[in-house]
Amino acid sequence: MKFMARYDTQVLSSLLKYKNELISIELLAGLTGIDDLDRLKSIIDALVTDEIINRENHHQVTLTPKSRLKLAFLLIKAGIDVEHVAKHLDWKEFEGFTKDILLLHDFNVHSRVRFKSSKKKRYELDLLAIRNSIILCIDCKHWSARTGKKHALKNAVEKQVERTIAFSNLEDFSKFDIEKRDDLQLMPLLVSWLVEDIKTYQNVPIVPIFQLSNFLNQIDAYIDELKIISIKKRYKII
Repeated sequence: MKFMARYDTQVLSSLLKYKNELISIELLAGLTGIDDLDRLKSIIDALVTDEIINRENHHQVTLTPKSRLKLAFLLIKAGIDVEHVAKHLDWKEFEGFTKDILLLHDFNVHSRVRFKSSKKKRYELDLLAIRNSIILCIDCKHWSARTGKKHALKNAVEKQVERTIAFSNLEDFSKFDIEKRDDLQLMPLLVSWLVEDIKTYQNVPIVPIFQLSNFLNQIDAYIDELKIISIKKRYKII
C-alpha cells in the first residue's frame, strides 16, 4: 500500500501523541521502535515535502497545531479509529485549524469574541468570521462519538442561534472591522470534528472540519437555504 510505504502509521501516531513542538529524529526512533534511521529519515522527508511537518534542522522537526491536524487526517485515511485519533487533539488545536481555513478563504477572523446583550447576559463566540456581507458566528465542537450526541448537537445549535441573535443586536460593531452596509447577513455555524448524523438543524449547518473548505467555496450558492439573521437597521454599524 503506497500510503503505508510513504508515511508509516506508527510514525504518524507517535508524532501526534508527542505534545512538544520540537522533536529529534533520535527521539522519534525511540518512540516508534524503528531502528533503521535511514528509513525513518525517508519518512520524515516525505512528511516535510508534503508540508505535513516542518524541518527545524537536519536532526529535528517541528510540529504546529496545523501539523497535528494533518497528521490526524492522515491516520484516519489509513484506517485508524476516528475517536482514538481525536483524543490526542485539544480544542485549541481544533479551533486554530478552523481559523486557518477561514483565513485561506479570505475571511477576517476574530477568536473568542465576548460580549454582553442589552440585558447584560454574557455571551462568547468561538470564532467570528467576516467576508463581504457574510458574518459567520462559529461554534467549534471537538466532540468524539458518544451516547446522546444527536440531542447534544441540536441543543448546541439552539444555543448558537441565541448567541448569533444577541450579537446581531449589538449597537457598535466597530471593533470587529465591520463596514456599514444594509445587507449584512449573520449565519450561525457549527464546525465539528466528526461527520455527524445530522447535517443541518433549524437550517443551521453542521460541517465536519475536513469539509469546511468545500462548504466555504460554495457558501454563496446556497446561502438562501441556510439560517440567516439580518442586522436591524436601527442599530449603528460602523
